[in-house]
Amino acid sequence: APDVDIARTDGGSAILMPALLAFDTSGEHVHVGVSVGEAAWVVEDAGASQASANLLPCVRRVLGRAGIGLHELDAIAFGCGPGAFTGLRAVAAVAQGLAWGWNLRVIPVDSLLLPVEAGAPPQAQRCAAIVDARMGEVYAAQYERVADGGWRCVHEPALWAPARLRECWQGTDAPQHWLGNAHAMLGLPEPSALPPGARAAALGRIGWMAWREGQGGDPAAALPCYVRDKVALTTAERAALAAAGA
Repeated sequence: APDVDIARTDGGSAILMPALLAFDTSGEHVHVGVSVGEAAWVVEDAGASQASANLLPCVRRVLGRAGIGLHELDAIAFGCGPGAFTGLRAVAAVAQGLAWGWNLRVIPVDSLLLPVEAGAPPQAQRCAAIVDARMGEVYAAQYERVADGGWRCVHEPALWAPARLRECWQGTDAPQHWLGNAHAMLGLPEPSALPPGARAAALGRIGWMAWREGQGGDPAAALPCYVRDKVALTTAERAALAAAGA
């Protein structure tokens, strides 16, 4: 995806505090952004197995686009998960290292909230994120819009079998809108694709609101939220899953 400047209303003027660096590598791409007041700069690159190699170059690239240095930042927001294990370890390590090195506050952000913040229709008051967790399961969480424009989590991020999720989230508990890449596993319509830079920009907005409310703290709190402990199926489990699918 191309690098993006978003709502650059400061006209490239001198830096206005606070300044926030935000990044997420919980999915298939690296998403990195810097926000300074109403101005934002966003870059994206390949993630997954390449997340560890691409994250820091993306950080350098977005800081260069914004024209600021690490010493001018106030905080770091990062997508803490759930998501790809390799990406979560990489993002937590980088957040901790930069925060300790430059004495910055760290703000962990629920990664499942990012597609909701980035792509929920204005009229939708209750939205859910569903993300492919591999091994025939999904990560899912549900959120409700609040008066200040943010979101309140009404179902915490958890690991689900798709059939069980459909069974539980119906009737009065059904969300108005679904986002994420696991729609096919639940027989749902494919959601609209997010525009370039939308996920990183969403992380920056969430991080900014958290910073304004006094959240964030010691880099030691920059820990991944795995949700799942098991990372792979055994040979017998894969065979059983293939047989069930057939």
